Amino acid sequence: MKLAIKWGVLSSVLLFSAAAQADLYVIVNKQNPIQTLSKSQLIDIYTGRYVAFPNSREAKPVDLVASHPLKEVFYQRTTGLSLSKISSYWARIKFTGRYNPPQEYQSLEEVLDYVSRTPQAIGYVDASLLPELKNNPVKVIYSVDL
Repeated sequence: MKLAIKWGVLSSVLLFSAAAQADLYVIVNKQNPIQTLSKSQLIDIYTGRYVAFPNSREAKPVDLVASHPLKEVFYQRTTGLSLSKISSYWARIKFTGRYNPPQEYQSLEEVLDYVSRTPQAIGYVDASLLPELKNNPVKVIYSVDL
């Protein structure tokens, strides 16, 4: 009986840990006065509809390269669109010459580094980097539940 309880507790802890690490966090530089964004504001920034934060300050969104597995997860969970549809959308927008897609980086660490050095930047990182966020000048303004 005690063994079954121990296994149940251990399973719950492991399941909780996996779930906690599955989240993505949208981050900005700590100098940015924005404390939070709504989902629609986040989508507007990442689709080029708005080029500024709600306080009218310039927003510089950064993204991961298409081959990074979290990019598709981010867009699917925020916009409901597949990565191929997002890529098609940006191809049309670029053709008009109005906007360019967010600058892309190869890794989450590069995104974190850019946001920590750029007051106008906004990016997303995996929750696994959360311990590192304490040592970097960034703050979480939105959580993407997975």
